[in-house]
Amino acid sequence: MPRWSRREDKVGGERALVKLYRSVPQPLQRLVSKTTTWAGIDAHLILLSDSVLRRRGWFRSFGEGPVDHEGRPLPWMPYSFIDFASERIDDSMRVFEFGSGNSTRWWAEHCDEVISVEDNRKWYERIKSELPVNSQIVYRSSEEFASEITNHRSFDIVVVDGSDRVQCIKNSIEHLTDEGVIVFDDTYRNEYEPAFELLEAENFSEIFFQGMGPVSPALQRTSVFYRPGNCFNI
Repeated sequence: MPRWSRREDKVGGERALVKLYRSVPQPLQRLVSKTTTWAGIDAHLILLSDSVLRRRGWFRSFGEGPVDHEGRPLPWMPYSFIDFASERIDDSMRVFEFGSGNSTRWWAEHCDEVISVEDNRKWYERIKSELPVNSQIVYRSSEEFASEITNHRSFDIVVVDGSDRVQCIKNSIEHLTDEGVIVFDDTYRNEYEPAFELLEAENFSEIFFQGMGPVSPALQRTSVFYRPGNCFNI
């Protein structure tokens, strides 16, 4: 049986258990509820059976990487950013990504073109076979990674989520369209302070999105750096 079918069977089985529980007579449900409360697992059962995390596909993403509840690719970024960007991107936009993954497929689904650069050979080989026709990925050494964007014309969106991020930011600023924005992941890290200072000096403003996202239970943070008249209409 294909692996996707096994995963669908697992999800279907979980749904069947929830349906079975809800068909149980109310007195027995109350007894089960008291038992789980006494055991301290009631909150866990609620999360598994009927919660925002379940409906967003958070549990499914543990087995498949960043995906939604239907198995469609998502960026490994906070759900709040994904919701925000989903309402603002369209099929006229060009995207450049430092780093690649399910995010590449997600951007390609919503935008005109995506170009990604990757400096991990094994990951590059894995991702390149999964991409749709309006996206491409190039492999570059660690020394060439941050400069790859200079080989292309300007982009509406630049996503910085890979190696050497401070230098990536430096090279990105001159390769944005007039309305372009920079999506900078993991901006809670102090090591990126030089990049923040550079963006401020170049008159970029920041809006950040913080919270849970696919795969990880940890707090995630992604920032959008923008100037007046930007394509996200901020």
